[in-house]
Amino acid sequence: MSPAAAPASAAASSENADAAAACKAGDPAAAAPAVSISFVWMSAAALKTTSTELQQVAERLAGAQSDNARSLLGRWLLEKGVSVEALATEWDRNKDGDISKSEFRINVKKLGLPIDIGQIDGLFDSFDDDNSGSLEMPELKKALKGLKDEVRRAMELADRGKGAASGVCAVVDAYEAAYRMTVEFEAEETALAAMRSDQSVKSRLGALLKTRNIKMGDVVKSWDTNGDGSVDVMEWRQNIRSLGFKATDDELDAVFNELDDDGSGELDLDECKTALKTLQAASCTWLQQEAATAKRVKAVQKAAKASQYAAQKAQAEERVARQAADLAYAQQQA
Repeated sequence: MSPAAAPASAAASSENADAAAACKAGDPAAAAPAVSISFVWMSAAALKTTSTELQQVAERLAGAQSDNARSLLGRWLLEKGVSVEALATEWDRNKDGDISKSEFRINVKKLGLPIDIGQIDGLFDSFDDDNSGSLEMPELKKALKGLKDEVRRAMELADRGKGAASGVCAVVDAYEAAYRMTVEFEAEETALAAMRSDQSVKSRLGALLKTRNIKMGDVVKSWDTNGDGSVDVMEWRQNIRSLGFKATDDELDAVFNELDDDGSGELDLDECKTALKTLQAASCTWLQQEAATAKRVKAVQKAAKASQYAAQKAQAEERVARQAADLAYAQQQA
């Protein structure tokens, strides 16, 4: 089972008992106790697993009624409202007080049920407690009455199962909603991580220069080691790296060439001033984009968390309500 697939209150048994009493007293509002949960963040994969498992539970609860011979004959007796006494008397056409296997076959076939001879014979044998080969009237009446009661209980359980399945299906819907929201969050989170890891050299360099309060107008004086009034690519590399900036030669050269407007292979005073603005603008643009993306990720994460909490709470409430209903039903049958 997935993480947090079954968060429930520590006081569940007490709540179940209270809810069962409310069910028995016919108070549905009181039969839905408040349930506290211990929230656990779930990945999209875990949510999908839980949703699938709950769907399987719902399908089992709503399972189709059996179509074997006993169920078919029992449902026919209930649906037609047939009196067992009257039916047994009608089947005993020769009034000898016994129903032979052949008579039983003929009478059951007349009901029009989709039951073959083998199934009818099996049903007869299950009724023939003393294995005499015939059914005496008391034996037949007892068997038919027992069959009606058996199928009635099975139909009640099936109805309860369908009701419970409906509740579980609502929880499945909640988990599917949480799954979709979490998928969106994980995609946004991945995009933010990629954005941060792929920050351009220009924006990183602009942020560093701004942090160090380096004025590009002074760069020519401090970085111009050969005194020619400009900064060449070798001086550029050496001084950028002296700031602790990590980048390959190709990356630094690409930025240098972009800043070298006249393609002279050197940055003069005017180009250095322009370079400062260009690098700082790249840094500001990236920071704005990163802040906007981070804000969006936070908002989606908040929505995903709320959706997951709602799903986990719905699951805990459905479980407590179903347990209470089962307890109430057991008490009614006792």
